[in-house]
Amino acid sequence: MIVGGCTHFNYNDGKYNWYNDYSPTVEKIKWMGFHAIRDAVPDPNASWVVRPYQDLAAAGVKFSLVTGGPPAQMVGASLAVLPREFILQLEGPNEPNNSGWTWPEGPQAYISDLKEAAGGIPVAGIVSYPVIGTPCDLANIHPYPRGGDVSPLPALEGAISDQGAVDPIRPFTVTETGYSTKASDWYGP
Repeated sequence: MIVGGCTHFNYNDGKYNWYNDYSPTVEKIKWMGFHAIRDAVPDPNASWVVRPYQDLAAAGVKFSLVTGGPPAQMVGASLAVLPREFILQLEGPNEPNNSGWTWPEGPQAYISDLKEAAGGIPVAGIVSYPVIGTPCDLANIHPYPRGGDVSPLPALEGAISDQGAVDPIRPFTVTETGYSTKASDWYGP
């Protein structure tokens, strides 16, 4: 099992002004012992994004990269910033059911094209509600506990069951999870 965190180095406004100094965040990631980071595919021309990715890779941290643009372009941008061995997986667009895609054909075709372009880099499927199957290497799930659950286990079991019902049995990856500090305010699916 690999435990990691999620960053947003591509944000450069407000509290997330990495443009000036990303080093405190990089140091905290190293201190916490994270072996993986999830973030968007970096723009190879944005130095404030490239530098933290490369500094973390130099420390042995690997990446799960969320895609969103043309698959071949996403793979090219990823490999322009990181050596292949530091890319754990490429993810399809995050929760495309919230983005106006043709459903479910659009995300399924995207994953197929991404897998073809990835050249052997593992591809994580689409997380969506309703759950759909995609031609991926890893089923991708977001098991958020809800309704006051104090244990993440029911959410994890439910997400694995839901995804397993539409995808062949395959390894899975958890790319998001967490808790609301006030369960009554959570309005998810």
